[in-house]
Amino acid sequence: MLGTWRCWLDNYNHAQRRSWDFLGLRTSSIHVAARWGIVPILSTTHQKALEVKDDHGQSPLLIAAKNAQIEALRVLAESGVHFDSLDNKNQNVLHVACNNARFNDCTMIKYFLEKGACPYTCDEENMTPFLYALGDRRKEIVQILIQNSSNLEFKIERRSWPGRPTISDFVYRMSKPQELNIESGLTALHFCALNGCTEMAAYLLGCGANPNARSDFGDTALHLGIRRRLLGRKIDDAWEVGQYAIESLDDLIDDREGSEASDIYRTISDTRVLIVTTLLENESIDVNIANNHGDYPQHVIDFYQPQALSIMEKLIEKGADASQPNHARQTCLHLASQAGNLEVIRKLVEKGYDIMLEDSDRRSPFNYAVSKGYLATLDFMSRACDSVLSVIWDSLDHFGKSPLHHHVASAFCSVEVVNFLIQLGCDVNLPDRDGKPALGLYMSSFHLSLQSDIFFFLAQEGADPLWVNERGQTLAHLTMHHRGADTTILNHLFAVGVDPATRDLDGKTLMHHGAIYGVFTEDLINFFACEGVLDVCATATDLVCKTPLDYAEELVRREVPREVYDEDERWEEVYADGRWEESLKNLNAALKAGYDFF
Repeated sequence: MLGTWRCWLDNYNHAQRRSWDFLGLRTSSIHVAARWGIVPILSTTHQKALEVKDDHGQSPLLIAAKNAQIEALRVLAESGVHFDSLDNKNQNVLHVACNNARFNDCTMIKYFLEKGACPYTCDEENMTPFLYALGDRRKEIVQILIQNSSNLEFKIERRSWPGRPTISDFVYRMSKPQELNIESGLTALHFCALNGCTEMAAYLLGCGANPNARSDFGDTALHLGIRRRLLGRKIDDAWEVGQYAIESLDDLIDDREGSEASDIYRTISDTRVLIVTTLLENESIDVNIANNHGDYPQHVIDFYQPQALSIMEKLIEKGADASQPNHARQTCLHLASQAGNLEVIRKLVEKGYDIMLEDSDRRSPFNYAVSKGYLATLDFMSRACDSVLSVIWDSLDHFGKSPLHHHVASAFCSVEVVNFLIQLGCDVNLPDRDGKPALGLYMSSFHLSLQSDIFFFLAQEGADPLWVNERGQTLAHLTMHHRGADTTILNHLFAVGVDPATRDLDGKTLMHHGAIYGVFTEDLINFFACEGVLDVCATATDLVCKTPLDYAEELVRREVPREVYDEDERWEEVYADGRWEESLKNLNAALKAGYDFF
């Protein structure tokens, strides 16, 4: 019988060396025997040969564990193989067993521990065997590990393994070396809270896990359960990728509009509330621990999520102070106002929290609501806090702006909110500290696109279309600062008396500005041709003797400044979208047509 097995495996091994290269050139008969659990071969092989590794760094012991060959494992164990053997992923036999759904022999896992397999070794995913068992919700194996070896307070020192990318999403204390900007010092309870493993978290707490243990960044399990992500550099490991997180259920959704999607979203939301509830039920938990960044648990609530109010109320019930400021002197009311969470805002305002309390940037919850354009929030605040706001609408604050100024200068400006603010008393022609009225400020501010409905609404409400800024720029000049310069706005400005030939203090016409901002489309050029703008502006020179064409050519040739890459998150949108090339092409075509005409 033994001879038959040896002959078969020799032929198998010979064949795979010649044509089955994907198995690896160092895959030998003993590895195949471990894979298929061929005990006669394993039991008669010399102990030294049982330690040989394949191309993946797997010894026969690891291969047998990977394939749940229990009898083969017993034979290998009795032969005296090393239980501290690691594969190329830095995994030992416990990693392989605990991360294998087919491996259910708890007695064998206990035996591995007795033989010296280390339960604290971290693999390239920064995972220990214990964490794999927790992540897969394998309670029986978790019990065995706790009873026989696992220290619940053992902290994982996450690291960036060679070849794995890291992303600087949020870097804590940039002055530290890169490796120290990875959130580390994490316990098993941190892992369960992060991933929403409620049953496992409850079990760990029942076994005496410390709910107040802090990571190197000062985060408790409660911080992670609420925030749902780690701080620091993002590593491509199991802590970050999210395959163990309750949010991974999102991958099962085929139809995001169907009832199945609604059920999954509800499950995820309910689980996130439940993990917080589970942690808060522990008698020794302290909800008033701030992390190193100055954030208390209530400050890491995602106020954009529907479960935000429920989580905040549970924290308050346990003793958290909603008026406690974070590192930026922001309370829950500031954070909820930034997210437009009316439920939370209403609850806090009704309890007496101040909508005018300033954070470290001197911005209040009311200011955030105005800038973000949350109409429902503003409507509630205007009624609930009328005595405070009644003197605010038509006056300038410490920034030198009225609520209307703040709103039109934001990227979230809308006609609905502009109308609301004017109805409450904001003066459309009141200048800010820099002398800009609402319309001038709107045209001077960055917007993803210039909205003609906002322009015409402000004009309808009495805004002065002939306003000129401190640089001598008319609203027509400012219109040329926005991509896709709106011809309906320009047509209106020309009709009410704005001279298209007007030059600013630098001698620039509106076409100089258009060349600098790369806004010349075919439609705009045709409009200028019909209005006679090309005749008076196309070849005009400014105070440094440059024409619009000179600026258009310069901007096409210029390189993106190095500091733009480092500081401007929109550099690709602003500098690398080909708009200047298109603008130059259209301007050249217009000039060529003009020269041909003459």
